[in-house]
Amino acid sequence: MMGQPLQRAPKPKPELPKLFDPDNDGPMTVDMTNEAAGYKVPAGEEKHVHIRMYIGARYDANTGKEIANYSIQKFNVIDFKNFEKQASRLGYKYGFMHKPKGFKSVFNKN
Repeated sequence: MMGQPLQRAPKPKPELPKLFDPDNDGPMTVDMTNEAAGYKVPAGEEKHVHIRMYIGARYDANTGKEIANYSIQKFNVIDFKNFEKQASRLGYKYGFMHKPKGFKSVFNKN
């Protein structure tokens, strides 16, 4: 008795890391989870905080088009915590592209 050929189950899509937590990441963070999904952390930089940051408005109020000029910035954890405290005063907004294992924001309430 011949059965049907075995079919492989589809591979589950990997779950995106939780990079956006507005309650614990501070007032200047924005959700960039989709952008971070394709971001590859360079070898040897896994222990650094990687952010995508900009100054000013992200979208044009009239057209709705994205107008922000982004830059990727990499910090060691101590320097990032200093930046994080000053970001609102300096007008920076940022989204996380990579958080090192065990990283907690200075704004973390847990």
